[in-house]
Formats: sequence, C-alpha cells, structure tokens
Amino acid sequence: MKNNFKIYLLFTFLWIFSFSIFGQIALCDKQGNPLLTQASYFEQIIDFAKQKIGLRYGKNGFDCSGLVMQAFKTIGVNLPHSSLLQSKLGENIEKNNAQVGDLIFFTSPKSGKKKVGHVGIITDVKDKTILFIHAAVKGGIKIDNLGDSYYQKHFFKIKRFQELIQL
Repeated sequence: MKNNFKIYLLFTFLWIFSFSIFGQIALCDKQGNPLLTQASYFEQIIDFAKQKIGLRYGKNGFDCSGLVMQAFKTIGVNLPHSSLLQSKLGENIEKNNAQVGDLIFFTSPKSGKKKVGHVGIITDVKDKTILFIHAAVKGGIKIDNLGDSYYQKHFFKIKRFQELIQL
C-alpha cells in the first residue's frame, strides 16, 4: 500500500512539474493571437461553476476539487482532482489582494487544522467581502461568504493560477 502511494505521489509530482516546464497553451487564432483575455478566462471558469449551482455534492454532482478541476478544464487547464494537490500549485495571495478567479482553500474537519481539505473559486471581491463558489457536503454547489464564521475559522490560503494561463 505504501509503495502504491509513493508511486502515486511521484507521478503527481511529475505531472505538476510538467506545468512549470511546458506551461499551458492558451486558445489562439491561426496567427497565434489569444482568443480570450485572462479576465475572460476567469469569467468562463466562474460561468461554468455557476451553471452547476444547486447540484448535490458527490456521486451525481461534484466534490469541491472536482468542480474546480472541471471549471478550469473549460479553458484547457488541467488541475489535479485533489484540493490538497491544487493548493500546491499557483502563487500565494494575501486576502486583501484576492481577485475573481483565485482559488480559496480551507481546512476541513476531516483534514485537520494544518492541512487543506476544501477548495472554492472566488467569484466576487468588494471592499473586504470575498464571495466564492464551491461544492459543499451540506448544500451542494453554492456561493458563500468568507466572512461567515465557519469559513473564517477554516480559512487556509488563497492561490492565483495566472501562470497556468499563458497569453
């Protein structure tokens, strides 16, 4: 069992490392000009996730990392199906510098206080209010506010993934 996990970690590391070598290719016209701006990429990601609001968590819907993975896949960016692995990619961002499209990570009762166990996509930032969409065990896919006491208590970090979208 330990060897299988080591092999899984090795392949995951190599897969993640390949992003830093090869990057992601933006959608381009025949002349190589990007078809979308970076802002419109994030709009597309959020639009995909918002279309899923109300779906249940799990088998017939998404878990949190699956929602993020599928949303980013709509723009050609492949992320791992794990909030912990997703949290190892991208650039760390302070809360006061959060932007629409950033990923927001939380601890969970299962993961413990020092380990990522949940992820969402930031949908709106106004003043000190950060809204995010995620797949919650209770309530399915929905938009919540980082200001809610539960999310304040479990907040872990914010990451930006602009380097995966090369324009």
